[in-house]
Amino acid sequence: FKATDAARPEVNVLLLRKGSDVVLIDTGTGKGGRLQAGLASVGVKASDIKLIAMTHFHGDHFGGLTNEAGAFAFPGARVVAHKNEVEYWKTVPSFGDLALPDEAKAGWKAGAGNAIKAIEGKLDLVKGGDKPLPWLEFVETTGHTPGHCSLRISDGAEQAFVFGDVGHHPVFTFQRPDWTIAFDYSRKEAVATRKKTLAMLAAERTRVLAPGCIR
Repeated sequence: FKATDAARPEVNVLLLRKGSDVVLIDTGTGKGGRLQAGLASVGVKASDIKLIAMTHFHGDHFGGLTNEAGAFAFPGARVVAHKNEVEYWKTVPSFGDLALPDEAKAGWKAGAGNAIKAIEGKLDLVKGGDKPLPWLEFVETTGHTPGHCSLRISDGAEQAFVFGDVGHHPVFTFQRPDWTIAFDYSRKEAVATRKKTLAMLAAERTRVLAPGCIR
């Protein structure tokens, strides 16, 4: 029942609650998004969020970090991101394979830089394998961006894997994993990461959560 003439871009934000831990993975598009209303609909206030785990710093993932005034929207939370991702967006030495007009590239650089500035003092840098919480692990899945990460969630023997932008569509991500999109920093690395990750998850039979996939 998927449309065959177009892929509709949508971004959903993942909220995790385990004991006293209240966690967001990414924050959506920000202006025009519905994050705060969505949280309120399930009884969660911005002040309840204790941790925000960032897969990467593209605008549809960091947009909700700040409010209309450009201030951090979750002042009681820590933000956790891969150190390579943060360092990259502070300088952006190259846009790699990113297939966008120059003005769009400049906007992406400025947007990510402003978001990172807004969370200074609240930002913790990690690497693959680090666990900001005992049940939440960062997994390096680079290619889409230089420091892109996925997240592994554990609950006893059960696990789930949060894709981030390892994949972008519930059909072609799996049937055509060698297809890339204009937003990949390194198309070659993105394809290799996707194939490796899909093979790993299939072998493990791990649940996959892909809230950023194009529907």
